[in-house]
Amino acid sequence: MSLRVAVAYDEVVAWLKVYAATIAENKEYLTELDSAIGDADHGINMDRGFQAAVGTLDSATPGDIGALLKTVGMTLVSKVGGAGGPLYGTLFLQLGAATAGKERITPEDWSAALEGAVAGVQARGKAEPGDKTMLDALIPGVVREGKRAIWQLGQVNVLDAGPNGSGYGSGCPATCGDGDERTFLRQGIFIP
Repeated sequence: MSLRVAVAYDEVVAWLKVYAATIAENKEYLTELDSAIGDADHGINMDRGFQAAVGTLDSATPGDIGALLKTVGMTLVSKVGGAGGPLYGTLFLQLGAATAGKERITPEDWSAALEGAVAGVQARGKAEPGDKTMLDALIPGVVREGKRAIWQLGQVNVLDAGPNGSGYGSGCPATCGDGDERTFLRQGIFIP
């Protein structure tokens, strides 16, 4: 008999709140990292977007994880400036599309949602692995999750895209994305 694990709607809501709080706690640090190569606004923009997203959680269709994630995505598109809004918004919109109508999501649901989200971000940003964009952090996470077939929502909030990860993002010049993404990848940090 195999153990089946699923995450319920309320747990996704709780994860989103923790995610927003983590961004808020680290907004100065994210902005500091961005100042090295970008325009020193990533932490501020992401905090503004996620605080607005948390404010919309009560208006999402109760029990529908996909609708919840789509609401977050649309909020990020409209509230986060620069490249971050469309890219993070697309990530959440694609997660929502893959989980539409679901009250609970399984590891298989999450794996499929992550794959769709990464494909959406890649299409939106027209980037390839190794371009030193957020893909270089997302792709290793999808691969790890798929291979292990385990998932703990909210347990992994930092993926190492540097030398200890996939190797993506190291040893090649950035060809896509804005300074925000390149700065964080150089530091080996990505907060999904």
